[in-house]
Amino acid sequence: MKIKLLIALLFMIGGAQAQNVEGIKFEQGLSWEQVQKKAKKENKYIFVDVFTTWCGPCKQMDRDIFPKKEVGDFFNTYFVSVKVQADTTKKDSEDVKKWYKDAQAIVRTYNVDSYPVYLFFNPQGELVHRVNGASPTAAVFISKSELALSGYQKQKWDFMKGVEDPAFLSELLKSAQLMNDRELIPIAANAYLKTQKDLTSAENLKLIAVSTQKITDPGFAVLRSHSAKANAVLGEGVSEQITTTVIFDELVLPKLRVDGRKKDYGGGMVAYTGIVNEQVDWNEVDGMLTKQFPDLKDKIIMTAKPMYFQWTQNWTEYTNYILSVKNKIDNPQLDSHANKLFLFSDDKENLKTALEWAAELATQKEKGNPKYLYTYANLLYKIGKTEEAIKVMSHTIELAGAEGQFLEEIIEKMKAGEKTW
Repeated sequence: MKIKLLIALLFMIGGAQAQNVEGIKFEQGLSWEQVQKKAKKENKYIFVDVFTTWCGPCKQMDRDIFPKKEVGDFFNTYFVSVKVQADTTKKDSEDVKKWYKDAQAIVRTYNVDSYPVYLFFNPQGELVHRVNGASPTAAVFISKSELALSGYQKQKWDFMKGVEDPAFLSELLKSAQLMNDRELIPIAANAYLKTQKDLTSAENLKLIAVSTQKITDPGFAVLRSHSAKANAVLGEGVSEQITTTVIFDELVLPKLRVDGRKKDYGGGMVAYTGIVNEQVDWNEVDGMLTKQFPDLKDKIIMTAKPMYFQWTQNWTEYTNYILSVKNKIDNPQLDSHANKLFLFSDDKENLKTALEWAAELATQKEKGNPKYLYTYANLLYKIGKTEEAIKVMSHTIELAGAEGQFLEEIIEKMKAGEKTW
């Protein structure tokens, strides 16, 4: 695996501080206590450059080593870095003066008697490594400094350096999952999958499910060509769900949002960023999908259009589109669309249409389903049919049992004429 590619991937998605920074990013305006809190919160190590204004080797490191991109890539990913001036001068800035007390405490506590000295602390604030004196090259300084890392951080650094051994990648993946490192998990999983001969084993299919985020990822082709086998392991319809999501994110999202990006918060919670494109050419989107993924085109469009109309808050277009494809939508999806109109639309015609969908689900197709009755009751209330809404919501609570206790608060709001959305 190419080290440059690995570093590019990791910094592109996970190294916010490393982006657009040539060299080490030293913290400004933070106290020693705040530096420690920041490191603990971000689960990073601390790098402390203890220097003096008269130290020649200190200036050499500032000039020749710290500004190097490769040095910045390493330190900005794994460390919260801070410079500590150990001497005092008449020209000291206010920020330096604020550090006088902490600087002297650091010098005394860690027996600093020559300069420069580089102190390395773990995220808990414990000293774990020390480097005395300047280094002749960036590579030498990184080599000395990486000894500070241990555990998961050390695994990540070894991965960035290009370690490809399957056993190592397997352990790294386990650590990433334990640490809930959503940025690294798919990268590590894909790296591991590239070492495997049989990608259709149950274990590897499970990895494919959490790692496939691009059309070029190894798992995408597997999910496309072995969907039945994948669904047998992952669950019915999961293979198609993953591939359609990947296609939407990679091909369709850029058409809907300028510089569109998706942020995954876990647990099914995602957010999209980027300026919404007000002039989407749906014929172009349709043609693109027809050419590349004709079997999935309709499903992707049926996800993309409602999402886009929600982003633009065009609830009339949203309603009309769902009406046009209603016979292709399953019950949970239809309920979700009805609930969205309840939550976000104030247009009476849109709400009446949503009420028709909810009534169909609650009284015909899925009679007695608390989830559908909940949507139906809320829409009745927003339309103005308060008495009927309270009656339906009471029935919903009875059917839901212990899980429906929170609905009592909603009924009280209905009785008081307060908003439930």
